[in-house]
Amino acid sequence: MIATRRFPTLPVASFGMLLLAIYTTMLLISGSHLFAGNPDLGAFAITFDLTVTVPVLFYLLVVRNTVLHWITIAPVFLLSLLGASLVLPPENQRYLNLLEHLVVPAELLLFGFLGVKAVRDVRRARAQRLPGSGSHDFVERLQATLRQALPAKFAADVVAHEVAFLYYALFSWRDKPDVGEGEIAFSYHQKNGYGGILVAITLVAAVEMVVVHLLVASWSPTAAWILFAVSVYGIVWLLGYAQAIRLRPILLSSKVLHVRIGLLWSVQIPLASIASVRPVKMLPQARSTPGYLHAVTVGNPQWVIELGEPVEVHGLYGYTKKNVQQIGIAVDDRARFGAELERRLTFAGRGLS
Repeated sequence: MIATRRFPTLPVASFGMLLLAIYTTMLLISGSHLFAGNPDLGAFAITFDLTVTVPVLFYLLVVRNTVLHWITIAPVFLLSLLGASLVLPPENQRYLNLLEHLVVPAELLLFGFLGVKAVRDVRRARAQRLPGSGSHDFVERLQATLRQALPAKFAADVVAHEVAFLYYALFSWRDKPDVGEGEIAFSYHQKNGYGGILVAITLVAAVEMVVVHLLVASWSPTAAWILFAVSVYGIVWLLGYAQAIRLRPILLSSKVLHVRIGLLWSVQIPLASIASVRPVKMLPQARSTPGYLHAVTVGNPQWVIELGEPVEVHGLYGYTKKNVQQIGIAVDDRARFGAELERRLTFAGRGLS
């Protein structure tokens, strides 16, 4: 489990009260006779206070007094732009429209900084390879980095998965599955044809993207380019998903079974908590069975792992499936997985059913 840092609540509470006071004042001013008498000056003052004063106060009160990194000013600035657009009347947003040109640079700065920091953390961890130094997995390192930089865990997990998809799609083609010392990796995508399925879907999506763009362009060029951008993102998402499947195998160590299905699911199971492991010889149970997780890419599971205590399984964008007590898995090398798992469970006083 990735630990998150705690920070003092007083600076956050102080900033929250000032933020409430500022927005209340700006709302009153925007609807007053003073604003109506000189809307240009009023619009400038409101824009300045909401987009400059608020981020500065956030830095002085929160960033300097907590563990948050200065990069968190970027999302505060972006949210301030949104807040200013809601406070100011549409006809008085001239200065705000000028600042909106900074939205893309601010987003690039935020995601670029977090992505570079996460990659450096992963490379440093891989270079050290110290026992017990923590996970070397890119996604887990990225989540740890973002949870330190962003105050909201949900926001950190969403950004982490978006960055992970981009990283796997664009920058991971020379990477190999990262396996720690004493761990055995088991792939789960080669023999079931899952890789070929993803390649076929990607090729179809690429052809469809071009055809749809040409058809829609004759009606609306703007809509055509919007659909084109969405299609490109979808293809990048598929590539990232496929690469994550390849680079995040199931890992088995002397104490832990780390079940991963790309970026879809991830759970670390201490071998001591496994009640039984039974091979699936007949039709498996329904995926909707309470407490059951179907951690298989395609087809049926080969094994069902039953746990002594329910666990939480981490999914996409921070989604968590709770009270999971049975996990169905399938690997390419079924015989070796069964033998290695049985050897470790037997050593721990257990065995396969």
